[in-house]
Amino acid sequence: MRPEDQIGWQVVREISINAAGLLEPIFEQHKGKNGRLSIQTDPRLYRDPNAIVDQTIEFSQLAPNITVKIPVTQAGLPAIEEATYQGVSINATVSFDRGC
Repeated sequence: MRPEDQIGWQVVREISINAAGLLEPIFEQHKGKNGRLSIQTDPRLYRDPNAIVDQTIEFSQLAPNITVKIPVTQAGLPAIEEATYQGVSINATVSFDRGC
């Protein structure tokens, strides 16, 4: 990963931790039904299920109220299955292309 990518993802982590902290009282009050923060996995990983799972696990450990977005792609489907198996809260995302 390029240094500027590393800096960018570190900013995402820090902002996400801070935002999740702001939402945590709602998360606790509503017993996990509200107050979640979603973080999108790196879209450049869309072909690598293992890399998606690794990033998903990392993101899920940032705060208790994190939900991780994983694209519903050929590689994303097994990543969703594995991450869910490992207990991670997942938000499956879909994007459409006119060429589909």
